[in-house]
Amino acid sequence: MRFYLKPVLVSLCLVSCGTVEDPHYRDTSRLELPPNLQPGRESIQQKTSDEEGVIRDNDGRKGLGSLVSMNTAEPPALKLEQPFDVAWNTLASAFRQSQLEIRDRDRDKGLYYVEFDPDDYVPEDASVWGRMGNLLADDYSKAVYVLTVTREDGKTAVTAAKAGSAEQGGLAGAMDEKEKPDGAERLLLFLYRKLRDGWTEKE
Repeated sequence: MRFYLKPVLVSLCLVSCGTVEDPHYRDTSRLELPPNLQPGRESIQQKTSDEEGVIRDNDGRKGLGSLVSMNTAEPPALKLEQPFDVAWNTLASAFRQSQLEIRDRDRDKGLYYVEFDPDDYVPEDASVWGRMGNLLADDYSKAVYVLTVTREDGKTAVTAAKAGSAEQGGLAGAMDEKEKPDGAERLLLFLYRKLRDGWTEKE
């Protein structure tokens, strides 16, 4: 008889356990949501801007976007919608991320001295063949350029020029007079594209 009653008793216990309602299991008001899902809070990836004027895309990619512009009139100048102190650090970060060596700097005078090979700049409208040809181009020599960073009504402007022979530090061909004269403008355009599309705040 016990042999037949045992399965029945087990079944009754399972049914009774499944039908008992405990209010603790139904009340979800005390459950805590993850920080990035709490109402009224904004996740880091959804944030579109911060106090330093850095635009972030939803996928986490960072760049200054429209907060940096390039004026190609004479003299060419890079414009940053950032105060001088912020822009100074942004430029230093952009040099490192672009693997441009900083030879010297003078914050009080707003001067950066960096090494740059103008052949590294590829125009945005270049064709596929043009980009491939640029890899083989040797129209310029690596040289030291001086970037002048100036304050402009709460914003910052950056101009560039090839440094003098004393600052070239023995770079062969840096002062070649036959070289094309737009190396400094190419440096500004190179930095403009990096700051607009590829610069990241955290390295």
